[in-house]
Amino acid sequence: MAIGVLVLWFRGSSRAELEGAAEREHVEQPAEQAAEPLRPPAALELVAIDDTPATEIRVELPRDPSTVGPRRTHAKVELVCGLKGTAVEKMLRRIQVRADCDEVVVDETAANAVFAVRTNRGAWVADVTPLLIGVSELPNRLRVVAESERCNAVADVPLGLTARELSAPSRIMLSTNLNFDCPWRVRGRIVAPCPAREVRVFGDSVTPSDSTRVIGASSLTIEEDGRFEWRSQLDGPHRLEFRAPNVAPHGLAFEIVGQEDVELGDIVLEAGATLRGQLFAAGEPLAHADLAVVRTDERLQPTAELDHKNLTHMGRLSDTPALRQVLEDLGLLEQGVVRPGTSSASAAVLVVSTDVNGRFETSALRSGEHWLIPMSSRGRALWLAPLRTIAPSFDVAHDLDARTVRFEFLDDRGAVLRHSVPCLLRAQLPDAAGPSLGVDSAYRGELHALVRPGTLLNLRACGQELLVPVASSSEPLVQSVSACGVDSATSK
Repeated sequence: MAIGVLVLWFRGSSRAELEGAAEREHVEQPAEQAAEPLRPPAALELVAIDDTPATEIRVELPRDPSTVGPRRTHAKVELVCGLKGTAVEKMLRRIQVRADCDEVVVDETAANAVFAVRTNRGAWVADVTPLLIGVSELPNRLRVVAESERCNAVADVPLGLTARELSAPSRIMLSTNLNFDCPWRVRGRIVAPCPAREVRVFGDSVTPSDSTRVIGASSLTIEEDGRFEWRSQLDGPHRLEFRAPNVAPHGLAFEIVGQEDVELGDIVLEAGATLRGQLFAAGEPLAHADLAVVRTDERLQPTAELDHKNLTHMGRLSDTPALRQVLEDLGLLEQGVVRPGTSSASAAVLVVSTDVNGRFETSALRSGEHWLIPMSSRGRALWLAPLRTIAPSFDVAHDLDARTVRFEFLDDRGAVLRHSVPCLLRAQLPDAAGPSLGVDSAYRGELHALVRPGTLLNLRACGQELLVPVASSSEPLVQSVSACGVDSATSK
């Protein structure tokens, strides 16, 4: 059989790093160029070559004259491979692309195959042009196999390219995502004073920018005997935290290195210490207040979670600047990464609430000294001194030194506004390192706070700035802010 020579001409130009392929309209293949009709084109982009002079590269490939592949082609076809799933990129060995193939492993002996190369920008790109020319018929799809030290990822790229499309002087960019699913397994056994399946496990990778989140059932299973397995898609430092009602929180830091899974052994949880009491402020019960409970030897990350005693999520420490400032002043806030192989208390901040009489109770503490830090109280900002106490304790009673402060926002007629007023209230607490942010809005023209005497309040509202020192007194401090506009309800 006579063997002809196919001459491929294309112009060199800069490669665009593409992470997705754009849809384009289908161009029908001429009947004289195909033995069979082809499928609709895949998602791709044609990048036309401009008129700028460039170096011409001549590529000669042998081809059977009876084949349907293009005889005069200037198109260059490239496949951009994205990586997803398990973090195995640093263990990635190679990416192979073959045409109309069902293999799931890399075959070094395959004749009709190409390999992707990594560009300077970190993208994996394969020149798949050789798979589309000099063939008896154009392929329907490309099989992509990525091989790492841990597992393989496979993806199919459907094609619908015609000989006419390939003969245009253009660059055709295809794209696909390779999803690796070969997590590391972290195993252990929970030994707790409650049924093991009542224990909630929180965890994440440990970096200064990460926070701890609850692990879903899709990646964690706990058996009746307490044995569990967690599947992590990331290697490196990690932390698991174990919490349950009436159980002392327990955390364990460890590191996933290389390809080995992790065996944690027995995780022994102890019954929690009880802290029960009643708080007052300015002689009145501190009703419906949220209190942060933190051990005096705790070291918290700025991204720590806030969790209520019933294990409901309440946000992050980074979202509560007033509490964060108090913890920093107490020396309980630090930057950095938890050292692998160390046990620690829960990295979250436990929050308990008082009832209408100011009473509170929790049984999810480790024994020892704790700080009780008032955070908020149903519509009132709190800037109070933290209270030091010991768990277990069953009769904590304390009247926090406080003074009631009320700001009134008045309209042009001197009446209290009936709508919310944007404002910014900051407090410089005695002996604090810096000002503490608090309230950014006054509800229905009033702003209420319980403030520690000796505090300097700074209020910005209605184009004004007020400095209000809070002296010790049993009388409420009332401050008016005038000229805050016209209230529609009082202007009629």
